[in-house]
Amino acid sequence: MKTLIQAVLRIATDRARLVKLEARNAKSGIRKIGCLGIAGIILFTCGYALLIFLGTRVMSAKLDISIEAGLAITAAIHIFAGGLCLLAARARSRRARFFRNTLAEINRDRKWLQDIKEKLKNKH
Repeated sequence: MKTLIQAVLRIATDRARLVKLEARNAKSGIRKIGCLGIAGIILFTCGYALLIFLGTRVMSAKLDISIEAGLAITAAIHIFAGGLCLLAARARSRRARFFRNTLAEINRDRKWLQDIKEKLKNKH
């Protein structure tokens, strides 16, 4: 029983090292996805605020046409750029497969431990 516990502890230590290595590799991908998501949210918010401002100004009829056109173009650019950033973040997050090796090792360990458990059960 002592050797089984030592084996499990060694496996846990090895898996912790693997998680650490994969976390270091995943950090870059997660950072890119997060930056794109934040940029998209900021740009969408700016575009929405500009559209609200434009609607308010148009209804008040105190704004001349050139300023309206400028506000509309700026809002459209912000919304378009924000949409592109959010789509890029979504595509990257779907392609990203973080901790793939760790999960594979955990599944192998689970099967190995199950086999040992069945062998011990069959001996008694």
